[in-house]
Amino acid sequence: MNIVMEYLQNKQVTAIIFLKRAFSFISVFFGVVFLMIVYLLGQYYQQLYQRFYYHIQQELWQEKQLSHATIQDIKIHYYQQLSQQLKNIDTKQSHSLHLEGLEATINQYQNEYSQNMIMNTILSYKLNLPENQDIIVESDIHVSSKTFLSDIDLSSLMFNLIDNAINATKLCQRPFIKLHIEEKYHCLKVQIENSYDPKQIIERKSGHGYGLKIIRDIVAAYHGDMTLKQEDGWFDVTIFLYEGESQ
Repeated sequence: MNIVMEYLQNKQVTAIIFLKRAFSFISVFFGVVFLMIVYLLGQYYQQLYQRFYYHIQQELWQEKQLSHATIQDIKIHYYQQLSQQLKNIDTKQSHSLHLEGLEATINQYQNEYSQNMIMNTILSYKLNLPENQDIIVESDIHVSSKTFLSDIDLSSLMFNLIDNAINATKLCQRPFIKLHIEEKYHCLKVQIENSYDPKQIIERKSGHGYGLKIIRDIVAAYHGDMTLKQEDGWFDVTIFLYEGESQ
């Protein structure tokens, strides 16, 4: 009798051990399956996002191309309109007035500084404001439509840099801004030079503290460098940013 009981107990223990092992195996198996499902879903949504992003980029590019075509149509329209009007004008003064009006209208659509939509929008908006029309601008910009900077960082950087440059030229007799921006070998170089009045720069310097802090934070986030120079009535800020994970 005792032998039978002992045998049954051993069988029961063996069964319990087997069930525990089976349960552990099943748990591990379903855990692995779950992780595989999560991974595959992640890959799927990543591909979906990339396709969606590519589609949006294509739409933006087509929209930009369309806008260029529209601008050309506007220019042609105004030139044709001018030609028709000039047929009915006799005096040189009237010719001059109509030409000036046409030139002002066309110039609203001519400024394109960069292929990068964010950069071009900011520069066009800030430099075309009525109070900034007297600033002479030279630009040499070679930047792709999408840089490695996030849109927020690029917007903040350009807004603060161009604001500082514009404000510094306000009291100059000959306000001048030079833009040299280049993207090459996973590096973005931004160099902005502007004229300034040395007598006034000390009084206005405190107003740019917060903007300069934002610029320094962005430079640090992209492991970059920034140099500031003042010489002979010119202020030069040169920034190098490098591709990689921002901090």
